Amino acid sequence: MSELELHIQNTKTLINFFKNDWDELSQKLHTAAEEGSFCQCGSEKFILTSSNPTQMRSFLLISIFFDQFFHQYYQLIYEEFEKEFNFPKLFSHSGAGHHPPSWFIYKKHGYHKKVDWDNVRDIAIIITEDILKWFTRFNDKEDIPYLKKSIEKEVNNTFIEYPDAVLLNHIFDKHIH
Repeated sequence: MSELELHIQNTKTLINFFKNDWDELSQKLHTAAEEGSFCQCGSEKFILTSSNPTQMRSFLLISIFFDQFFHQYYQLIYEEFEKEFNFPKLFSHSGAGHHPPSWFIYKKHGYHKKVDWDNVRDIAIIITEDILKWFTRFNDKEDIPYLKKSIEKEVNNTFIEYPDAVLLNHIFDKHIH
């Protein structure tokens, strides 16, 4: 198994992949807003100089989506979620809070051409499965349909341009049950 394959075994290995690159690159690139987070203006430089830009873009897209999703929809358990997953944060350049993960596929800057949707799918499956295992520790399995519907709603609100929302909803629809 190659080093890159090791990074996609589970969410913990993906987080470690991010943290290893973060530790190595954040000071050099001056991208840090705070530990494990950065301003949107430094995100592309961080991705491009990471040890695996394709995987990093996919990880940031999915992990930041879920971090913001749980912060918004599940505030009562968000603190536990953050302890378990400790995903990175993306701040708006204007300082107006968090920036949506659609930034990583922003068409105006051509980022959508850098997305490998097969890799996004693989990362999304891993993270989704681990989140579902964690989620059912705090909630009944009967709460999964609400979670699924809320994720679909948030994908449609966050990723408004075709085909992004369609592709992400298809991935989540197939793997949340």
